[in-house]
Amino acid sequence: MFKAINLKKMFFSVLIVELIGAVSLIIASGARGMWNDIITPDLALSLNALIIMWFAVLAMMGVALYFAKSSKNGDKIGGWFWLQLIFACLWPIWFFNLRAFGFASIWLLILVALIGITIKKFAKASKGAGVLLIPYLLFIIYMLYLNYGILMLN
Repeated sequence: MFKAINLKKMFFSVLIVELIGAVSLIIASGARGMWNDIITPDLALSLNALIIMWFAVLAMMGVALYFAKSSKNGDKIGGWFWLQLIFACLWPIWFFNLRAFGFASIWLLILVALIGITIKKFAKASKGAGVLLIPYLLFIIYMLYLNYGILMLN
């Protein structure tokens, strides 16, 4: 049996996640200049493409949050979501602002584990919520590839 979707609550879940993600990019405002000054690995996309992908992933995360929180046990799983989101939003500071490429790589490894735990918790609450986080996990794994490649090349 399907529950009715509350579009207003879903919209606010997406909005909150997008705003938090936007703040992380604002904090890393020197990213464009830095990205142009470094050597990137072969499969590196443009910074604009990465930013577009980031906001698309954030939207899916917001929808996943809505579905997970709307489930029977949703009130018990939000902590993992917020923890991994904070980790994700702190990464640009380590990478772009501080240019701590090695630390940022380790940070992303921890983030991959946190996302894995979050996916598992969300999937128990709502299969769709868990599935919606898989592109996010893949995006972070790609960012780990870029981060490590930049560490090795610079």
